[in-house]
Amino acid sequence: MMMKMKTFGRFVALAAFAMAWVVCTACSSSGSLRSDKESHKRVSQVLNLGYFSRIESYTSYDVKFVQGKTPSVRVVGAKGLVERLSVQRYGETLVIKAKGGGFSFSFDDDTPLTIYLTSPDLTGVKLTGSGDFDVDGPLDTDVLDVALEGSGDIDFNSVVCDHAKIRMSGSGDIDIKDIKAQTVCCEVNGSGDVDLGLNRVGVSTLKVFGSGDIEAKMYDCGTSDCSVFGSGDITLKGTLRSLNQNVKGSGDINTGELSVAN
Repeated sequence: MMMKMKTFGRFVALAAFAMAWVVCTACSSSGSLRSDKESHKRVSQVLNLGYFSRIESYTSYDVKFVQGKTPSVRVVGAKGLVERLSVQRYGETLVIKAKGGGFSFSFDDDTPLTIYLTSPDLTGVKLTGSGDFDVDGPLDTDVLDVALEGSGDIDFNSVVCDHAKIRMSGSGDIDIKDIKAQTVCCEVNGSGDVDLGLNRVGVSTLKVFGSGDIEAKMYDCGTSDCSVFGSGDITLKGTLRSLNQNVKGSGDINTGELSVAN
């Protein structure tokens, strides 16, 4: 009889332990689901970082810029992503990256992350990650330095400046639909392409060192110096007063749709 009581006691203890384990597991799973749902919640965060004129992005997230009187930074996206994003200002440079210096990541859902920026001036853009950079509306500035080192795209609609420098060393694309400037210098070292709309540009210097291409649509431009050292091509269209060509690579300079005064 004593043995039966001990066996029954052990059975009850094991059953109680199993039930407690099931309850704890259920609570843990419920908490995990709530935490996961909270991380995917769409939020908007406004950061007061002061004046900036240069932007550097090292993430996979999209950045949208508008020229305006008052500097502003607004981050919109899944809460878990927003909490892992670092946006800091160093002098006049706004640096966007993942916290801890790691790589950024995205949730596989409908709550991506986007950074909305406004500033009175924009003199430089550096894009290293896979995110895109878009300028909504016109941009009027003194100088503009654009560098693409990642797989993302950079897009400008209309730019008015004195001097512009465009450097491509990544696999993404750069598209500046209309740019009015005294000088424009564009260099392609990567596999990405650059499309330019040059509007009455005094002097343009276009160089291809990599496999990417440059296509320039010219409207009443002055002098253009074009050099190809890689396998990419330079294609010129429109009207130009003088053209200097230098081809030492396997690529070509295409001028079939270009009218040159000289």
